[in-house]
Amino acid sequence: MMIETSTLLTKARELAENAGIDNVAFDRDMLVMGGIRYVVAACKCGDSECDGVQLQIASSHAGASLQ
Repeated sequence: MMIETSTLLTKARELAENAGIDNVAFDRDMLVMGGIRYVVAACKCGDSECDGVQLQIASSHAGASLQ
């Protein structure tokens, strides 16, 4: 099942708000937090406690990701 980008962005915004992070913005389907741009992707780890969202740094460090 493919999750739509808009759904992932909405989920990412909710997670940031629930965590008390207020310096979050979105620009061209990317999350910008603390001046760092992230691609929001569906997490496929399968962990039962996973929220289903994975952030991948959108820069020269493209291999880095946060779950």
